[in-house]
Amino acid sequence: MTFFLIIIMILYLFYDFKYRRVPNYYFLLFLSIGFLFSLFELSVYTEQFGVILLNKIIFFIVSLYVIFYLFQIKIFGGADCKFIILIFIFTPYSGLSYNFYLFFYFFFSFFYFGLISISYFIKRAKKKHPSFDIYFETHNIHKVLKKHFFQIYFIFIDFVEIRSINKDKYHIASFDLVFNYSSFTLQVLFQYRAPLVPLIILAYFLCSLIILN
Repeated sequence: MTFFLIIIMILYLFYDFKYRRVPNYYFLLFLSIGFLFSLFELSVYTEQFGVILLNKIIFFIVSLYVIFYLFQIKIFGGADCKFIILIFIFTPYSGLSYNFYLFFYFFFSFFYFGLISISYFIKRAKKKHPSFDIYFETHNIHKVLKKHFFQIYFIFIDFVEIRSINKDKYHIASFDLVFNYSSFTLQVLFQYRAPLVPLIILAYFLCSLIILN
């Protein structure tokens, strides 16, 4: 299981950084392999088959609920959700516990908020960009939290530069155009998610060191 877990991590790191998406057939392939490994693992613990099966189902349902919620609020992308499902499936039953899940999401939350905080303050430290101010005024956005949300999860890109952007790296969330009177360019609003696979891997290994050792 450890071998496949490392392969999955390397594969998702590569595709997440290069293409910002992972083909679904990789997920289906490793999901099938993980299912077979789970059946083999259950066959080893014949005396505790019922308890182990019930716990795995509970862990899986709880994990799906948390992942779906984080996907709905735009923290996770589709590849991030599938990646977490796979690493939990390939985690041996002996290592799974409620503490494991709690520590994993605690570490991930810590790294994630650190990442977006650094990104946000770097943007704020740069030269003032009028595009967001124009966007907020033209769309009547006055709530502070909503403004911060846009500044963290969205970026403006010059309209003439869109042709040079790999379509797999960006997902157009809005076709609203803004004329940046500072640079005299038309700009379009894009939703951008930072690569989260490295944070997931780091949180998983730290959790494993604390829980499994």
